[in-house]
Amino acid sequence: YGQPDPEAIYRLSDSFTADRNDQAIETLIDRLYDYSRVHPNPAEWLQMIPQQYEIGDNATIDELSFIEPLKLAIRHTLEEAKTVAQDLQRLAEMNDGPLPLLDTAKADEAWIDDALEYVINGNWEDVYAYFQTLKWMKAGMIKKDSCDEELAKRGKAMRESVKKIVNALKETYFTRTPERLLEEIRLMAPLMQTLVELVEDFAVRYQALKEERGLVDFSDLEHYALQILSDEKDGKLVPSDIAMDYQNRFAEVLVDEYQDVNFLQEAILQLIKQGGEADGNLFMVGDAKQSIYRF
Repeated sequence: YGQPDPEAIYRLSDSFTADRNDQAIETLIDRLYDYSRVHPNPAEWLQMIPQQYEIGDNATIDELSFIEPLKLAIRHTLEEAKTVAQDLQRLAEMNDGPLPLLDTAKADEAWIDDALEYVINGNWEDVYAYFQTLKWMKAGMIKKDSCDEELAKRGKAMRESVKKIVNALKETYFTRTPERLLEEIRLMAPLMQTLVELVEDFAVRYQALKEERGLVDFSDLEHYALQILSDEKDGKLVPSDIAMDYQNRFAEVLVDEYQDVNFLQEAILQLIKQGGEADGNLFMVGDAKQSIYRF
């Protein structure tokens, strides 16, 4: 706030903070810094962020680089809701199960199937328009003593889970029209530039303070490892002599919980493994639906 021209900082603060304090800005800086550190080149990754908000007047939602990964995440969430609806159908058909919920679950699954079709094969406007049709069928009435009370309780909870999953998608992504989303993205561009500059300033000061005190954190250890294992050639990271030594030392490189490997760790793995997908010695086990970095 004390710089000669703090107008950009004030605009950022007005956009993201409450009247009482600006702690939300501190949280944003902290989180964005942490996100940047899981990339091999944090500064380069940070600079890419404002560029995502600089879109032309004739751009469409589907042209934005993050939409396909986002649609994939939405697809996985819909599939989760569909699985619950199918489980509810099986529960309803059990002996002494809440049979009135069978048609309810089938209707929910049918709506989700159509939503998945739009997400997989349609554009963002199609998906937005379909989510505006969302109107839940009233759950079948379960008469007292008509079925097992515990099964009925479970069935009602499962139906609420389906609704909660899908409603959260609508509230998160489909309350604004595509046109309004594009307008808001354009308005955010200068704010994101200011935020990134704050994060970069924080990173420099934080690093200087750690060096002054002779401290490293876990992220530093990863980045120092990357520096040791890599050289730069034509703008790309290639194995250093030390990395080549490790390549010759390891017969196999085995990775468990691969879905939690971040981009920096992936770069390190690529430097010490041998060969490619067809003839390499890197073997991974993981679950894409549990991924915390890919989307």
